[in-house]
Formats: sequence, C-alpha cells, structure tokens
Amino acid sequence: MTYDASQRQAIIDAASRAQHQASDPSASVWVSANAGTGKTRVLTNRILRLLINGAAVTDILAVTYTRAAAAEMRNRLFETLSRWAVINESQLTQDIKAMGIERPRQEQIARSRKLFAHLLDHPTGIRIETVHAFAQSVLRRFPLEAGVQPYFDLATDEQKAMMKAEAQHSMLTSSDEAVRRSLRSLGQVMTEQEVTELASQIFNHTVLLANMQTNPVAVKAELFDALGCPEAAQDPDATKQRLIDETVAAVSIDALRGMVAACHEGNKTEKDVTTPLAEWLAMDDAERRQNIDLYLGAMLTKEGKDRVKFPSAKIQKTHPNMREAYFNEVERLRHMLAQHNAIDVAAMSFDLYVVATSMAKGYQRNKTNAGLMDFDDLINQTIGLLTQDGGASWVRYKLDRGL
Repeated sequence: MTYDASQRQAIIDAASRAQHQASDPSASVWVSANAGTGKTRVLTNRILRLLINGAAVTDILAVTYTRAAAAEMRNRLFETLSRWAVINESQLTQDIKAMGIERPRQEQIARSRKLFAHLLDHPTGIRIETVHAFAQSVLRRFPLEAGVQPYFDLATDEQKAMMKAEAQHSMLTSSDEAVRRSLRSLGQVMTEQEVTELASQIFNHTVLLANMQTNPVAVKAELFDALGCPEAAQDPDATKQRLIDETVAAVSIDALRGMVAACHEGNKTEKDVTTPLAEWLAMDDAERRQNIDLYLGAMLTKEGKDRVKFPSAKIQKTHPNMREAYFNEVERLRHMLAQHNAIDVAAMSFDLYVVATSMAKGYQRNKTNAGLMDFDDLINQTIGLLTQDGGASWVRYKLDRGL
C-alpha cells in the first residue's frame, strides 16, 4: 500500500498527537508500540515536562528494563537540557511546543533555560534505573522488612550455574519419597538429562514453584482440571483402569464375533484385525481388561486411527453396516485413549513440578547460604515487600520521601 504526501503527513500528525497525549505527566498511560516508534522519546518527554512544570530532580524515578535504555534516556535528557541552556527563546519555545505544550507559559520557558544547571547541581541526577537496579536499592534500604540478608551480593552467571548444578545433584539423590516417586515415574519415559532440562525450564515460573511449596494438592488439582481430567488427580492409575473397565464392559461381543466370522478369510488388512481380535474375544472379561492393548492393536493403526480399507468392499456388499459399526467402535476407543493421554500428560507434568520444586528449594538454599541473590529474587522480594500486610504502607511512604 502506498500513500501520497498528504496521507503520510496525516499519519505523522496523528502519531505526534498520540505521543503528546502519552507524554503528558498528568495522565496515567500505558503505551504499546513496535520498536523504533518513539516509546523512549515519549518517556523522556514525560520527564522533561515534569521538570518544566516544577518537579524537583530528586522527586523523579524512571524505571527501564535494560541498561542500554537507561543510558539512552540519560543521554537524551542531557542533550536536550544542554541545548535549551544556549538556544534563543524562540527556538526554546518551539522545542517545548513540539513536546505537546501548546502555549508555554513564561515561567515554564524560564525554568527550562535553567534546568541543565539545576541538574548539574545534583550529583545523583534524575534516577533512571533498570528495574533490577531499583529493586536492589529498595532491598538494600529495607532488608529486615523484606526478610533478606542485609549485605547480600548479586550472583554471577558462574555462581548461578554452579549452585543450580549442586541443586540438581541434591534432587537426584534426594531421600524425599515424593521426589523419588516422581523420578521413578519420569525415568520410565525419559532420560535423566531430559528430566533435568525440563525441570530447569520450570525455574522461570516462580509463582508456580511458590504455589507448589505452599499447596501442591491445589496445584495438582488445577493441572488435572486444565487438561480435562479432574477426577484423575487423586489417583491417575486407578482412573485409567476404570476407563479401561468401562470401555471393555461396553464392547458388543456378539458384534465383534460377527465381524471375525465375516472377515477371517479375507485380505491381509482384514486378517490384521480379525486374528488378534479372535484371540482377545477368546479371553474372559478379566483377561480382556488386562490385555486391552491387544484389542487396541487390532482395531487401530499404529498412528491410532481407523483402518481405512477395513472391511473390504467385498465384505461391505454382504454386510453394509459393518464399516459404520467398526468406525463407531474405533471412535470410542480413541476417546478412551485421549483421556489416557491427558491423564499421562498431567501426571508427568506434576512429576516435573515436584522435581523442579525440589531443585528450586536446593538452589534457594545454596543462594541463602552464600549470601547471594539473582535477578528473579530482586523482583520477587521487592514485590513481596511492597504488597505485604502491615509494613508495606510505611515502606512506600519512606520510598516516596526518599525519591
């Protein structure tokens, strides 16, 4: 799609108006935009407009995610303020208007001229920090209230890797029966490396791990419910066996025997069905339940689908309803298998949760013993500090007074 000059200008004007609205510090805004569209510029302009309106340098805190973004904002502020200190009043007025202040007052223009010198008089300058740097400063100021060691250090990548490896070894050699049971179950379907790699991925889900430590039963119930098998949470194996029992009990034995009788001398596909099916039908009910895989192997392909060419066209001429009856039984079996798969996925996922929780506990214990914290700890502990009952209001008050 192409635009003429007037259309392009209209788009630019609309974007500028939106940026002006977003940079107004009197409004609380949420900005979502692609990279390179001016988000940093908007945030920088919000700070400039706060300063123009008389906000003290020490009363402003800007939080970014990366050091690069923080450095870019500082550079933009210094470049702008240093320019304002030397340009003439007409140019300064135009700059202020370009930020969205349509009619700058004389005191705003005069204040803008002095902001660079005012900023230089404050050695700390405007606080533009990464979210982790801010969290670290809060925790260092209120270690007792946050429940952290007063003189903690940030763990290096090498230290984190070493402590995670130690936690992994402790988990694999744990004497905790729940952990050992989960490892035995997982060991039947995956290697040790796969178990530890998947468990390590769960490390990023701090809320999940916290819930596993406080109420694992609720986490398990929620997990099984999300996968459509809430009744299996208490005893997955018993639920799977019940589904097998119900499936076998609902089989029409006479219809299957009729199928075997009609197709036992048919082509290869029909023999692939009827030979194991005849063997399964010769069993009693208890044996049929124990050998459900024989029945499934007869009725389904290796991919778990119906056998497209069963029965043959020749058989269908004499038994026109056989294909439909066979297909309906296949769908019933596939439904049971889908339920089994959901239960297996839920059970394996919960076992991974158990293993990951054990690793997380060991990792946290290693960090505490070493007086170390990582970036996730900084965020989680600060959130806990600012939302806890009791002292949170006092902490927020002290922070506001200190900004």
